[in-house]
Amino acid sequence: MLESEKDTLRRHFMRLRLENSSSSRAAMSCAAARNAAALPEITEARGVHLYLPMKAKGELDTAPLIELLLDMKKILMVPVVKGSEMVSGMLEAPVELQPSPLGNLQPRHPVPADESLLDAVLLPLLAVDRSGRRLGFGKGYYDRFLARLSREGFRPCRIGFAYSFQMTGCIPSDPWDQNLDILVHERGVVRFSENHP
Repeated sequence: MLESEKDTLRRHFMRLRLENSSSSRAAMSCAAARNAAALPEITEARGVHLYLPMKAKGELDTAPLIELLLDMKKILMVPVVKGSEMVSGMLEAPVELQPSPLGNLQPRHPVPADESLLDAVLLPLLAVDRSGRRLGFGKGYYDRFLARLSREGFRPCRIGFAYSFQMTGCIPSDPWDQNLDILVHERGVVRFSENHP
């Protein structure tokens, strides 16, 4: 797929996200959080890595899920951008946040996390197809992050966290793309069984 075609898809799904009111997005975020917290892959996880949303871009808010996971006593990790790479920082309360180079929030003084405890990663996305292929913003941070974990011998469950309307027909993939195992949205859960190791 040409990059211009990917950009067209990105603009389309970004527009769809922003067409929903903030109150509608908040309600969908709460529903998706409940669905995610009920997943066996989450209830049995030691550590969960999840993003802090770019609200101006309409991303599904992870705050309701963070509350549920804290109640479940999970070890929480968030993305920390370092140059062209992404690592895991601990999400502990209270924590001072600042914008990352990508525009999302990250800890101002990140505490490195033990990624060997990571059993699930919740990823943001612009679109996902029926095979679990994910379309992000095209910077490749999550693809490199997941590939690095695999090289280091860790293979957490890859869970897309998005709105149900972000599903699409087919997203052609590049060799470096990392597919999802599961998609969680406000209406339920989609499993991409062929992606499990």
